[in-house]
Amino acid sequence: MYQVGQGNIVGRYPIHFHKCGDMANSYVKGVSVHHSNSRLVTLHGVRFISVTNSVGFEIFGHNFFIEDGSETKNTLEFNLGINTRQIWTLSNKDVTAATFWVTHPDNVVRNNNAAGGEFYGFWYELMPHPEGPTTDPTICPD
Repeated sequence: MYQVGQGNIVGRYPIHFHKCGDMANSYVKGVSVHHSNSRLVTLHGVRFISVTNSVGFEIFGHNFFIEDGSETKNTLEFNLGINTRQIWTLSNKDVTAATFWVTHPDNVVRNNNAAGGEFYGFWYELMPHPEGPTTDPTICPD
């Protein structure tokens, strides 16, 4: 995919699983995204999705984005992000974008690589409780 996503509109990402719950039969496999205006894949309010063997190049904002802390049991494996770029029109945290942004430790993130980004390869932000639309005081990622 080339020049996908809308860099000035939150939620307009090339691949976006949004508040779907359990998605055990869903996956992203072997996807190539380059020169994206906004992320590569976003997992928000979902569980059991597998993202494997995918590549991002010259992506604005977090590439592999586990959004707000309620997402668990997902797998990110054998992915590559190259030249992650900051963006000022999404969340404040995209100003220092990470190739892999993870907000809950109950996800499998292994055998991935990040290269040449402007800021971070891997960023684990473990909050006391999920933020945003899936706020839940019973979930404690940290």
